[in-house]
Amino acid sequence: MSHTGLGKLLLALCLLGAAAVPAAARQESPSASKRAAIQRLMRALNVSVSSSAVFDALISQYHEYWLNVTLNDFRDRGLLDSFTPEERARAEQLIKEFSERVFGKIKQRVVERFATPEQLESILVPLYDRHFSEADLNELAAFFETAAGRKFVEASPRVTAEFVAQYTGGVGTQVSDLAQAIINEEMEVLQAQLAETFKKPAPPRRTRAPRRRAN
Repeated sequence: MSHTGLGKLLLALCLLGAAAVPAAARQESPSASKRAAIQRLMRALNVSVSSSAVFDALISQYHEYWLNVTLNDFRDRGLLDSFTPEERARAEQLIKEFSERVFGKIKQRVVERFATPEQLESILVPLYDRHFSEADLNELAAFFETAAGRKFVEASPRVTAEFVAQYTGGVGTQVSDLAQAIINEEMEVLQAQLAETFKKPAPPRRTRAPRRRAN
């Protein structure tokens, strides 16, 4: 594969994550031969499985976030203070079971609705048509039909899931903390500006309790 082909291969992989985003603008349909090349690449990439893995990973990430926030909110508001330790453990287990049931249904229905062959083709055909020539598409498909290409495609869902899990438990938490710190700093500046502009006293600064992660 040429250097140009390898560069466009990276773009092709990025486009796999765009399955839930409608095409920004309508364009003329590709020729029959180019559509066939796009469909060949989609088969080689196994986009249905890859897209399902992306949805699964993203929903799992939000599931963990929602569960942590919900459990911490119950604790911070003292909603479980009157419970015995056994009752508190049981209540938290019920919340966890609820979240697993709800997010399990969300995953299933999202995949059923947004990862169908028809939906993926309606989204990806215009994207691939816009960004790749017919020759590019056939070159990319030829690579993914090789043993190395098939191995990459087969491993991609696992790589995606592992990346999201590591990101959520490490870098993702650090990014969230950094973002919150910046927001807090800028909110103080905004409050001072509002107070100066409208001649109103600035509201008292609210201290934010350190965030706790659920066990």
